[in-house]
Amino acid sequence: MNMRFICSIIVLFGCTWVGILWGRTSHQRVKRLRMFQDALESIEAMMDMGWPLPQIYEHLSETDEAFGQIRQDGWHEALLQEQSLLDSDREWLAAFGEGLGKTGSDAQAVHIGLYRKRLENCLMDAEGARVRKTKLCRNLGLLAGLTAALLIW
Repeated sequence: MNMRFICSIIVLFGCTWVGILWGRTSHQRVKRLRMFQDALESIEAMMDMGWPLPQIYEHLSETDEAFGQIRQDGWHEALLQEQSLLDSDREWLAAFGEGLGKTGSDAQAVHIGLYRKRLENCLMDAEGARVRKTKLCRNLGLLAGLTAALLIW
């Protein structure tokens, strides 16, 4: 009886821990969207200071490792490799990348401002989804552990 009890407790904690770890994977989308938000804010601030777009790209490539990788691989290829983003995120980020640098600086500022607002909305949605998924995964892990513990008992 003691051995079954110990095994049940181990299975319960193990399944709960797996559920917690599984729930942590939802943080990646929020992290990537925040990275893009930081990059947009940096681009917008540098454009306000009068920097030309090629110089902004060079500076961001040198200071931000993720942005440097995007520049090296290409915008579309980097977005395709990004597994944590949804397809809708990839579509509008690709549209943003295509429109960047094709108009004057005033139009670029408006372009960046529009996409920054859209990114803020996506970030709020992603944060809500992250909270829901984290709770769901944690609870599923706990319930799976309880079920397995009851079957052992």
